[in-house]
Amino acid sequence: MDNCIPFHSGLWKGLGHSRFMSQFSDLESWLTEHPGERVVDKPDREVRKVVLGQQVVYVKLVRALGSGGNPLLRLIHAAKWRCRPSRATVTFQTHMKMLQRGIQCPLPLLAARKRGDKGPVDCFISEEAPYPIVRFLLLDETRRKELLEACARGVAALHMAGFVHGDCIPGNLLLTPQQDIVFIDNDRTHCYSIGYIPNSQRRRNLVQFGSRLPVELDDPKLPLYFLSRYYECLPQFQTERAQVEEIIRKRRQYILTKEHPRTIAELS
Repeated sequence: MDNCIPFHSGLWKGLGHSRFMSQFSDLESWLTEHPGERVVDKPDREVRKVVLGQQVVYVKLVRALGSGGNPLLRLIHAAKWRCRPSRATVTFQTHMKMLQRGIQCPLPLLAARKRGDKGPVDCFISEEAPYPIVRFLLLDETRRKELLEACARGVAALHMAGFVHGDCIPGNLLLTPQQDIVFIDNDRTHCYSIGYIPNSQRRRNLVQFGSRLPVELDDPKLPLYFLSRYYECLPQFQTERAQVEEIIRKRRQYILTKEHPRTIAELS
């Protein structure tokens, strides 16, 4: 991949973008000197927003897989985390492939892993994509249909380019002034050959998006409108539409039961 070069700094090893390697030559010191604003702060991971003059970057540090409270799961996840390849490096490569295939996402700057006595730590640094989040834009009733059309086009383009997003929800989609979609949080986004995506994985993205529309939107027609625009882009999959609609209806009903019970009657 163009601009992708090996990275090595102390105990950190991984990949980096050739244009930005000089500023990370001593990554451990850079992380100490740039604490930034912590937008996520959990025992197993943190995300920092760091302002570098005119540039804004996000730094994600992951120390373990999420394990919940189950001791057996914690043990299994700890073993996986020590043995599996660096998730940060895989995410870096996925971002680069997305950009090469015309899918917008944040520009990756660095992905590295440090191994130590307490287990590996992953570091992923990317440039900020300075656009509004679709999830909040959808609260404007006057713009909902045009936003859903843009999202449908964006998700269809993502699939046509050979990608399945790991968590395709409105909170992980941004909208540019040109009405293009930018995909963020691509840790679990998977890259396939262009023209081939398992249908089950492609449908999973549709269910994720349709069922996770903001709970404030109690109109059951909105997920159907999104699907109609998606299948206009990819009419070869129209035969699955009824099945996907039913899964979304049931999943959304379950979500709203937990989060917003008063709207259940609207979706029955």
